[in-house]
Amino acid sequence: MLTRKLRLPYADRAVRLTALLPDGLRKPAVVVLPGGGYESCAPEEGLPIAKRFCDAGYAAFLLEYSTLSTSPEAATFPGLLREVALTVAHIRRRAWEFDVDAGHLVLFGASAGAHLAASYGNRWMEPGVGEGIADAERLRPEALILLYPAVEPDALPESRMMEAIYGHKAPYSTAERVNASAPLNVSSQTPPTILFHSAPDPSVPMDQAMHQFLALQRHGIPSEVHIFGSGEHAYGLGLGTPASIWPELSFRFLRELRRHPERFDPEYAKAQREARHNG
Repeated sequence: MLTRKLRLPYADRAVRLTALLPDGLRKPAVVVLPGGGYESCAPEEGLPIAKRFCDAGYAAFLLEYSTLSTSPEAATFPGLLREVALTVAHIRRRAWEFDVDAGHLVLFGASAGAHLAASYGNRWMEPGVGEGIADAERLRPEALILLYPAVEPDALPESRMMEAIYGHKAPYSTAERVNASAPLNVSSQTPPTILFHSAPDPSVPMDQAMHQFLALQRHGIPSEVHIFGSGEHAYGLGLGTPASIWPELSFRFLRELRRHPERFDPEYAKAQREARHNG
């Protein structure tokens, strides 16, 4: 495994991108977005998770994005979304250098990082996100992996996520609350998504993952949700807990998506049900 610190053309110099590159040609790529409530980037959701993807053959790019502790003026929307867009464009533009398959690039996010990943998945095509980036269509990730996603920040009264997103404290307008909610902004352009949560999570209710999943299903987006019966929050790889299986489930989801995309088509599923019923 080769580890490289990469320079990025961001105004916010606190943004850091670290590449973990396994051996092999045309590797799939993943951008890892740690959690931390937009206050910071949690270490346990960064390098250990990037290494797990790297061990599975992924070129893992750990993005330590702007936060309230590193650059509060930059830790707002759409600036954070643009940091992700610039990272995706940077990796795909230099795919030859990293030996990655530019078509197979996914986003992983945990907690607030999952909100960032989900929001980007909904809004990657907006002018304020991809403006000035050539070939903007390539800004869309192949898929999203969301771990205990905090996708409805307005419903988390103890969190400063809304303050980070808008750059000011409460109260927030109805439009601001709606705009910050990932489930309320899912569209036909949102990538396929797999979600993981733990039922007893005391920080981010399990309902948030379910709301995102149901929104994805309503829009016909290939998606899966896995709810674990134990575990709390911010456990990262979840070693020693039932949640430790989430990386393998993610790899399986991505393999199935690539090898058998028809299995994620609602019409295909309907035809299979009818065939079983008639048989």
